[in-house]
Amino acid sequence: MKDYNNFNFLTPKQVSEVLQLNILTIYSYIKHGQLTAVKLGKAYRIRKEDFEIFLKYHKTTTKLKDF
Repeated sequence: MKDYNNFNFLTPKQVSEVLQLNILTIYSYIKHGQLTAVKLGKAYRIRKEDFEIFLKYHKTTTKLKDF
């Protein structure tokens, strides 16, 4: 896994790799306003601060039951 700590912005692909989610899921989060992104031309960039806010918002406080 790549280390993205030295970047101020992440691409949707980088976010999808970190979260191990399909990139289309990341674009869906952006489209529905769940993940804030900046659009530069046709490309989206996500500020690290916005990504951290997204993670805090989606943090679960309940414990998973046994499978």
